[in-house]
Amino acid sequence: MVDIGYGHVGRARDGIACLDVLAAQMHARGWSAYITTPPGRLASLFVQDPHDPAECGDIVAARDATTGHWWYWFSWAERIAPAHTPAAAADAIIGAFQRPADDPPEPGPEPGRRPVSGRPPAAPRPAPRRLPPAGSRRASLEPRPRSPSRAFRPGGDAGAARHARKWRSKHVTLDHTGRPPARQHPDSVAVGVEEEFHTVGLRTRRLAAQAGHILAQLPAGSFSSELHQSVVEANSRPHIRLTDLAADIAALRRAAIDTAEQLELGLVAAGTVPIADPDTVRVTSDPRYEHIRGEYRMLVREQLICGLHIHVDLADRDLAVAVAHRMAPWLPPLLALSASSPFWLGTDTGYASYRTLIWRRWPTTGAPAGFASAADYDQTVADLVRSGVVTDPGMIYFDVRPSAHLPTVELRICDACPRLQDVVLLAGLFRALVIRETGAAVTGRAPLRVRPELLEAATWRAARSGLEGDLVDPATAAPVPARQLIRQLLADLRPALETTGDWDQVTGLTESALARVSSAARQRAAYARGGLEQVVDTLLEETRAGTGGQLGARPVGAAAQR
Repeated sequence: MVDIGYGHVGRARDGIACLDVLAAQMHARGWSAYITTPPGRLASLFVQDPHDPAECGDIVAARDATTGHWWYWFSWAERIAPAHTPAAAADAIIGAFQRPADDPPEPGPEPGRRPVSGRPPAAPRPAPRRLPPAGSRRASLEPRPRSPSRAFRPGGDAGAARHARKWRSKHVTLDHTGRPPARQHPDSVAVGVEEEFHTVGLRTRRLAAQAGHILAQLPAGSFSSELHQSVVEANSRPHIRLTDLAADIAALRRAAIDTAEQLELGLVAAGTVPIADPDTVRVTSDPRYEHIRGEYRMLVREQLICGLHIHVDLADRDLAVAVAHRMAPWLPPLLALSASSPFWLGTDTGYASYRTLIWRRWPTTGAPAGFASAADYDQTVADLVRSGVVTDPGMIYFDVRPSAHLPTVELRICDACPRLQDVVLLAGLFRALVIRETGAAVTGRAPLRVRPELLEAATWRAARSGLEGDLVDPATAAPVPARQLIRQLLADLRPALETTGDWDQVTGLTESALARVSSAARQRAAYARGGLEQVVDTLLEETRAGTGGQLGARPVGAAAQR
């Protein structure tokens, strides 16, 4: 458990003292570094490479309440090094940001440039212990350290980035000694995704605790481990254009699937896989995960689920907190579009998204409350950590949440999606929601007020029915056919989608999704044809589909005729 020290002046001073020593080490290495202490928030050290301003991030110092030792952390809740080794921490921070330029796979090969080789990068991101040598047998069994791409940076246009040796950010100007700007122009709002994949044996079609073997051969800057050794996570870059995001996701999927198949493994993007045995799936070897397993017991054992997380730029944290609450009534339709988990441990659950029911057993899930400010939200997070009910701020699992220190709002309610097109569709709709509600908050328009009980009921209904039944209209509390409510949401978002140039593409993707049955229904049809093994084969095929060429929405008429 991490004690982040809110409300305790002595601990806050100790944290600042740790950051001050680290700042001196960063200065000695030629990096900019200065401490910020926003009111009501944890002090942090902003570090930046003066030769490459895109290489920047926030570092915090926090005390481990279990051991009493101070540690340096990346602000997205990843441990770097003990506070008594500031020189090692400085080297680790610089190493994390200065990975080789060809580390992450990019959409489309650059002339004369090698494709993803499958070899680990020369400088993996820092972890609190020494990693085994690359290529060693032990290295193939070790969990990959998580990537600095978790620090989602303000977005850039990937059309230019694919020809560059390194991705450069299109900055949202931040004043690290004061408040960030209240709003940025809609056509510069970047979006990125994190996809989680189940690892299955190609011969057995069973969930397999073999993700470490796959991750050992993939770039740590784009792929990482998760709670269970059966999950591979892929992190896209932030993009302005949805077509660039689609190409990035396709490249990541292709690299991961090709690597897995060489090991006689497959990757499935879905909320659950139908053939799994919790007794054969192990927790990733990591002190944090081991603590979570010991604390939450059966919840961890049965956490054999995968989700899709979408990040959208929003630099003002007060605004991000307000927007997260404002968007909550409109998230159940997005869940319905993603619903891909009808089977659980070999049984048809009757739900379109049984993952939702598994996920919502954790103590910090559901729609976020209406917080007064970012300071109010941060204080609530600090109180939850201090209570001991959650281990750290990374365990705040709201359906949508602001990042702890980074300029994004993150959507977490969705199942992982087999079809790449559905991932892009959800990214486009969620970004449009963020833009619409940001504009409404800035202009003072009141949010749609929906009681928490109704929100919970609407989420349950989306998980139960998906696209094949009714959803709950948040404005009237009446049942409405799912396709009707989603088309209504699309129409309401048209102004925002037009500002980003996404209207035609998102309309085409929406009509394509609604013209088909949901993933849950497709899986049930596959089961009727050939049992659970056929369900897995269908998911494997859909996860790979679209990774070999240009992805785009067909014209609306063609989509509707399919």
